[in-house]
Amino acid sequence: MHSKSMKPESLVAFRIKSLNNKITRYFERHSLKENEDNITGMQFAVLGFINEKERISKVYQKDIEEEFNIRRSTASEMAYHLEEKDLIRRVRSKEDARAKEIQLTQKGRELEEIARMNAINLQNALTRNLTDNEVSLFFELIGKIEISLEND
Repeated sequence: MHSKSMKPESLVAFRIKSLNNKITRYFERHSLKENEDNITGMQFAVLGFINEKERISKVYQKDIEEEFNIRRSTASEMAYHLEEKDLIRRVRSKEDARAKEIQLTQKGRELEEIARMNAINLQNALTRNLTDNEVSLFFELIGKIEISLEND
């Protein structure tokens, strides 16, 4: 299906963006009730990532950049805002004076626990009408799309 006259709603990128908007709105309606600091969905995801990664190793900004496929400036700005809200702290690394380790604060841990429950609820809403095989197929197809973009 490689036609130049496709309707916008039949374009893969359009549908992905539209779905992303719906997910964002759902998340804002259902999941951010405890969110006095106005944390974005992406910031919640970063807090969850830091929490998981901290259990096995130290976390650096580069880890966040790689995990979420974001630019250094975006990760730096996000870290700044999370630190400003007392959700993370950046500590100079003992191994490399140029690097700063990122750690969750107690407030960040508490908010991350709420975010984890919200993520489970969102996952259940997203997959409610899908079989396990359909969820697996979805991930397979998304993986292929990601590879197509990486190879361009």
